[in-house]
This record gives sequence, structure tokens and C-alpha cells, in this order.
Amino acid sequence: MIIKEAFTKLQADLPAAEQIERVCVYGGASEGSWEGYVDAARRLGEVIGFAGLDVVYGGGRTGMMGAMADGALAKDAHVIGVIPDFLDQVEVGHRDVTDLRLVPDMHTRKRMMFDLAQAIVAMPGGFGTMEEIFEVITWKQLGRHNKPIIFLDTEQGFWQPLMTLIDHLEEQGFLHSRLKNLYVSIRDPEDLPKAFESQLAG
Repeated sequence: MIIKEAFTKLQADLPAAEQIERVCVYGGASEGSWEGYVDAARRLGEVIGFAGLDVVYGGGRTGMMGAMADGALAKDAHVIGVIPDFLDQVEVGHRDVTDLRLVPDMHTRKRMMFDLAQAIVAMPGGFGTMEEIFEVITWKQLGRHNKPIIFLDTEQGFWQPLMTLIDHLEEQGFLHSRLKNLYVSIRDPEDLPKAFESQLAG
């Protein structure tokens, strides 16, 4: 109930144009080497569902993607999966989601996921997850949107090596320090309301 109340208060303070109805979630099709990753993914889905929000994600049934979708579905969230035809055979589309959309290519997938959501969360994942999250960060840097962007770091500190690399980019003069405000990192999915609030306030 605390999560629901936090999101309700957040939404009440937002203009209609900035209301968050659906969250785009990126993440790996694998489970990772630490069992806590899958637990964190499932909990993230549950938190989004608890909050009364819906989900759009990459449509897979396995790994981080599948666990997050299952968690959201368990809390009655409306879950949209978006997956290219060719990946439906590899990642295996999640047939239990509310709405599974097959698209012709990766570009269409990413654009549709972005357009359907008002906030973005990146769970642990591989090259695909990093490509997706860096693209939307770059769009935000260029002023194309102002959607909250959240890294789910987990208790394992999954994204910390990436944050160290970003610090290195700043030190070497390729990134201004203010650009770190384009996103925020959390370790516990239950901190999602605070993360959204800090991003929208910035």
C-alpha cells in the first residue's frame, strides 16, 4: 500500500501531460549469474503493478524480461510485449502477456516501446539492454523527451562499472557533469516512486 500511495501522490502533483501510465522496461533475456537478478526483476514488475501502472517491454518469456513480466501480471498490470518476428523464435515471445505485438524489426520495436511509455527502467542485461538505454539517454540529452530514466542497479551493484565508465568519460572531457542528471540509479525496486519524483523534479 505504501508504494501505491507514493505513486498516487506523485501523480497528483504532476500536470496531465506528465502523468505516468505505462513504464518501458529493458532487460536481458538471460537470468544472469546471480540468483538475485531474477528476484529483482520479478519484484520490479510487482512494484509497477502495485502502483497501478502498466508495462511495455521486449516481449520475451525468459530471463529478466520474463520474470519482470510475470511479476507485473501477478499484480494485474496490463503488460504489452513488443518483439520482432525473427526474435519470437529465439527469445520465445511471452504468450501470457496482455498484448503481444509482433513487429518487423528492432527499430520498430524500440520506437514502439518508447512511444507507449512515459517512463523508462533498465534492468541488468547485455548489449541489447545497453544499446536501448543509451539511445533513450541520448534522445533526452538532445531534448527529444523528458521521460524519467532509471537504472535498476540491484543489491549486486550491476550497473556500477558502467557508472565508473561514465565518470571516466567526464574526466576525459567527453561528457559534461550535468548530463548525469539525465538518469538515476536505484538498488531496490521499491525506490521507484522516489526515483521518478527526482527525475521529474529535475
